[in-house]
Amino acid sequence: MADGHRDPNDQDLLDHLPDPCFLIDPETGRILVANAAAAELLGYTPEELERLTVRDLHPFEMQDYERFTELVLRRGNALVSGLTCRTRDGRFVPAEINARSLVHQGRRCVLATARATGDRSAEEAVNMPVSRQAFNAIQEQLASTRFLLHHAPENIFWARPDGRIIYANQTLADALGVPCEELEQARIWDLDADLKEDEFPAHVAEFRRQGRMRFERRMRRADGSTFPVSVTMQLLHDSDREVIISFSRDVTEEVRARDEAQQYLSELARVSRQSTISEMASAIAHEIDQPLTAMLAWTSSCLRLLDHPDASPARLRQGLEGSLASAERIHGIVSRLRHYIKTGEPRRQATQVPELMNACRDLILAQARYHGVDYKDRFESELPPVHADSLLIQQVILNLARNAMDAMETSATQGRRLRIAIATNDGDHVVFRVSDSGPGISESHRERLFEPLFTTRDKGLGIGLSLCQSIIKSHRGEIWIDEPGDLPGTTFCFSLPVARSDRTAGD
Repeated sequence: MADGHRDPNDQDLLDHLPDPCFLIDPETGRILVANAAAAELLGYTPEELERLTVRDLHPFEMQDYERFTELVLRRGNALVSGLTCRTRDGRFVPAEINARSLVHQGRRCVLATARATGDRSAEEAVNMPVSRQAFNAIQEQLASTRFLLHHAPENIFWARPDGRIIYANQTLADALGVPCEELEQARIWDLDADLKEDEFPAHVAEFRRQGRMRFERRMRRADGSTFPVSVTMQLLHDSDREVIISFSRDVTEEVRARDEAQQYLSELARVSRQSTISEMASAIAHEIDQPLTAMLAWTSSCLRLLDHPDASPARLRQGLEGSLASAERIHGIVSRLRHYIKTGEPRRQATQVPELMNACRDLILAQARYHGVDYKDRFESELPPVHADSLLIQQVILNLARNAMDAMETSATQGRRLRIAIATNDGDHVVFRVSDSGPGISESHRERLFEPLFTTRDKGLGIGLSLCQSIIKSHRGEIWIDEPGDLPGTTFCFSLPVARSDRTAGD
């Protein structure tokens, strides 16, 4: 093979191989030796093939071929599928190329074997004779399409169902700091920081069931750092093969803005909680005063009994137990109050509705007694847990309850009633209904109730209902005014999504 002449021993060796084989000069792309199987596949004689270059056989995919050759020389071997080989009569045969680098007779060469893919052999390939003008037009169109795909603004890759990536565009390579050639030898879980190898088969099964899926993940850069992306993946069928196509975009700024909005909402809720406590101070003082007075009375009674030598131990026990019960009542009210006004990180998780209501019931009862309001709550048995930040939802409940009591200030004391009812509506949401027996809301005010700074009260700030709406929407729920039910006044409703096993805390 020295000086460009074929060595008969090389030819005899390759002719004994059943697959089409080529010995190629990687610098010029010239075919140095081709075996009989290669000549039969493409319709040339071996001698004719040795006057050609790889550009003559892969006219549409030279960029892919050049990258493939670089990978072979760097790694020693590589496999690529999806190339097409042009036959002598102008047809195109899809092929899979397996190549390895070797040194033969003192020069660096590439030994490539080809395997026709698809359902058709070379003799059955689609007849596609084209003129030079049409050929150039097709070549330009494919080159333009490939360029646009390679430099598209979104991160794009294609993969097999086993997770092996077979194409990655330059945008993805730049985002990860990894060359395209290395990405095309990687697996999906090498890129996806949230995916484990043993979890991937279940993802593929879900792709087959749904066809297309959208989700947020974290991608891993070459330096080990990660960044959030919004991903759309789709499973397509290419002849008898399946291909996973992934489009993703960096959403770092969106996630940061979302986190900042959540922190702002939490801070606004904290300020609103403090405002609520300030307005409820008199009611809470009245609530504590009653058990405190009782505790003082029981303690004084016990002291008087101790002055009598024949004091009954049973009466002393009764006094101490009464005093202890009053102290525990005060402790419960204070504990609920401290839990309510504390500043905590927003955390949405599976929350039991009874526990949610128990946490704010004492505060509602304290204000209800102070305003002479008959308060009751009821909910279905075995309610499913909701996906919620309990502190923020307590704020919504207390705001609505406080608004209802304020609305009943002009009503007769005997007729002031407040009801909170909780039930599921469609299996996916739990609905809270807060109803009062006040005068109701005029139609002209209904449309503006949730606007910031709009209020119907002389001393109102107009942030309560707006805050409630922001909190509920951030929980992927809804808040609205419903038609009156058992009570003639106003009914506010809000819904929260039922907690699902596929949600994580903080979602």
